[in-house]
Amino acid sequence: MHTEVRETDQSLAPTEVQLALTSGLAPGAKLRENRLFALSPTGVDFKGELTLAQWMEGMLMLSWMKTAFTIWLADFIECGRKRFQKETVEEAIVQLEFTEFDVSRALAIADLPREVRADHLTGEHYFVLGRSGLDDEQTKHWATLAEEHHLSAAQLKDSIAAGEIVTRTPTSGGRGLPTIQGFRQIFDRWWAQVDTHDPLNGWPKERKLQLFEELRPSVKVGLQLARELGIDLEEGN
Repeated sequence: MHTEVRETDQSLAPTEVQLALTSGLAPGAKLRENRLFALSPTGVDFKGELTLAQWMEGMLMLSWMKTAFTIWLADFIECGRKRFQKETVEEAIVQLEFTEFDVSRALAIADLPREVRADHLTGEHYFVLGRSGLDDEQTKHWATLAEEHHLSAAQLKDSIAAGEIVTRTPTSGGRGLPTIQGFRQIFDRWWAQVDTHDPLNGWPKERKLQLFEELRPSVKVGLQLARELGIDLEEGN
């Protein structure tokens, strides 16, 4: 599929994107004008009669857009960073009105090793991996497991938290029981972020009380274990 972008003189935004469907062309063959169609904010302008195969190729592209948009955005941002000035890339993002939500997810994906990508994984899978706090080797490991076990993005997130493959869903009896190690992993990642960017000693009393209420069940378990084991928490023994 060949793409041509037509730009205006005063704006970074293109007036339309023209695509040439190239299925079945021999190497070096010239594109015919009737193979082109143009995408614009107001619709699709077909330049000629498409064959069924060419029409299906366009439909396939639309299907990819539903699951691959964030991945494509990540790659375009990464390409722009390498080829153009940072200000140019940021201006394009603002001018083309990409949302902060889409951009933040794309940036999380852009930081992942390229090796984690696979045909059956989506942008949601990569976003989960990008926010997991895992090192590159562990990220590749979980991407492979997600592909092999056909995990959804939600199942991948639960599996990373549990430290084992979790394939059950709420409709089939729950998502599985995360391990204490999984809880500890999540807590450690959360605490590292808080301690670095939002130190606890700067919190107002009301916010500290709210956090304590969230931690109360686990605190009670910890205190019970400390008493039974004769551990002095103040001394750290």
